[in-house]
Amino acid sequence: MYLRTVQTLRNRTKTVSSFVLPRLKKSIEVRELDSRNSRRHFIVVFSDSLKLHDWEDVAVVTEANFIRNKINFVTRPSSQYPELELFEDDIKQRINNIIKSSVFVAV
Repeated sequence: MYLRTVQTLRNRTKTVSSFVLPRLKKSIEVRELDSRNSRRHFIVVFSDSLKLHDWEDVAVVTEANFIRNKINFVTRPSSQYPELELFEDDIKQRINNIIKSSVFVAV
């Protein structure tokens, strides 16, 4: 399981965008690590996970890299949260769209 501390998410990432999974009534945030310029790295978490204490660990939904105009997922959302298996294709497509729009707008 991929984990990040709340402190890392708050202090070393910025929110790119978010979306809601209506059937689960949960909001998901796509965040980008601030320190990466050449290999952009995105961390995807449930929005409510940032309400925890700084030292607490958060299981990410997934992480993705944008390298050579290609998005590579580090882990599948359903391997982190098995209840997301039915929505995995939709989640990954939404994340792809958010990353692509943020990368090409920034260029």
